[in-house]
Amino acid sequence: MISAIAWLLAIARKSDSEKSKLKIVWQPIQKTFPYVARPRVMNGSEAAVYHELLKQLPQGFLVAPKMRIADFIHTENNDPVWLKQIWAKHVDLLITDRYSKPVLAIEVNGMYHSLPHMTKRDRFVHDALNAAGIPLETITVGTNFSQSIGELVSKRFEHQTTQPAK
Repeated sequence: MISAIAWLLAIARKSDSEKSKLKIVWQPIQKTFPYVARPRVMNGSEAAVYHELLKQLPQGFLVAPKMRIADFIHTENNDPVWLKQIWAKHVDLLITDRYSKPVLAIEVNGMYHSLPHMTKRDRFVHDALNAAGIPLETITVGTNFSQSIGELVSKRFEHQTTQPAK
């Protein structure tokens, strides 16, 4: 910083003719960034499932939307080949206990998930989470969310309370 100030003072002392011979390449830092906020984090179906989960989950469980998979599972020895496979993938909803231990991942699947590349992606995510010991449930758009979540909660959380993570 001090050297930059000294450099600027040295230039200021030069005559106009000397200054015109200097070739100063200075690009000002862009003061505005090109980013804008998205109108919402979840689509309508994901938001409906999220709110229904909040109503029906037992006390002490948390629901996190749009969780990047690499933020809640990792690879043995941080193998970059396998990390790359999960780095940009997310699940629609992640249920954790009160200590933030992942308990259940949920995907809300619409028509888009029947496309071949999405079927392949969904199979990979299921297998990766299964290997990490985190179950994945799918809720299909067009079903009765209240009923589907009621069945899921009965099946997965009926006798569960949150305990400190080990």
